[in-house]
Amino acid sequence: MPVTSVQLYVYKVQAVNVEVKSGTYAIISCVIVGITSLAAVEWVGPSGTDISADSNYTPDPGTLDGDSQTATLEVTGAAVTEDKTFTCRVTSGQFHSSPSSDTEVLLNVYGCSKDPKFTFTIAGNTVDTVKVGGAVTVSCASG
Repeated sequence: MPVTSVQLYVYKVQAVNVEVKSGTYAIISCVIVGITSLAAVEWVGPSGTDISADSNYTPDPGTLDGDSQTATLEVTGAAVTEDKTFTCRVTSGQFHSSPSSDTEVLLNVYGCSKDPKFTFTIAGNTVDTVKVGGAVTVSCASG
């Protein structure tokens, strides 16, 4: 009986989630490891939205560095308003008909406005913003 050898090419995609203040510029990324040629990367917006023509987003597929590639998505401050989940869609650059791999990448956003009569203190440090759901001590200022 003849023997057929099949070589499998397997890669891994790791999400690099970030947490940023509302209204600030952000970069999220995914790292593709275990590749021998540049992979094709497409970024998909929250709920599957197409962000390719949206000027608030700038994708960069990255370059091959050894056996890895880091793809990034720059997000303008105008689009950093709430927590969002993006999809890093990776397809083999060598085997174009192979199925893509989707990895969720999180953009976590924090911030709140406060009345100047209040100060926020976390671990003894006064701060201007607090992550929603975070623990704070609120003190009234005189006046």
